[in-house]
Amino acid sequence: MALLYVAAFVVWEATAMPALVALVICAKLAVPEIITGWWLRRFDPDWRRGRVCFWFHLSYGLWKMAVAATALVLTGIIVAIVLAKVGKAPFLGILGPMLRGAVLTAGAGYGLSFLATYVAMMLAWRHGVRVWLGKAQHLSRRQGFWPPRGGGWNKAPLVGLTTLILTLYFVGTFGAVVIGMTLAPRVGRAGVGPMVAFTTAGLLVLLFVVIHLFQSVHRHFFAEKIEDCWPEVPEEVVLSTQSS
Repeated sequence: MALLYVAAFVVWEATAMPALVALVICAKLAVPEIITGWWLRRFDPDWRRGRVCFWFHLSYGLWKMAVAATALVLTGIIVAIVLAKVGKAPFLGILGPMLRGAVLTAGAGYGLSFLATYVAMMLAWRHGVRVWLGKAQHLSRRQGFWPPRGGGWNKAPLVGLTTLILTLYFVGTFGAVVIGMTLAPRVGRAGVGPMVAFTTAGLLVLLFVVIHLFQSVHRHFFAEKIEDCWPEVPEEVVLSTQSS
């Protein structure tokens, strides 16, 4: 991972583009997930499960990149406020482009993770795979044993919940626009009260739908323990694999 920091420095020196530096720094978190996902796709004895795990690791890596970019944006805003107050305005010329790069990285990360998660869940549903995302897969790849085993907790629901929220956000926004255009002329004479009540009720219904759908998704796609994803099959046990 130190190579990524070196790459960020090289990008800065070669291009003087802070936006690219932000992208390289945030990509650090995505690379291990993509490498492990590709390794699972190649070495999992069940090729169907390997494909599903690859797409979930890809989605999780992009999600981590987006979250890192979001944190970078929030931190950058705080730093910009402090610099403006202490009269260090020249530094804002560097910080501004970096923040724009972080915003674009976050948007691309969430968007691509959104799409990859839907591909992963479609494959998981088709092949009947319940997914586990954790440190065990990385340890299995590095140390060369199979199947992955270890403690920790399943991080796949984080990706699923984010995708569900984004889906309902887009659907809810589109629905609110359509309903608003339809009902606004009719309730306009009654004032803003009915619109506020209608909006509040819609948000409560949306919250209920999020909770209900997440419980259903969690039950069908995410493993409760790592053995649900990789059961103990004697003929699959390997003490040494060829890592990539």
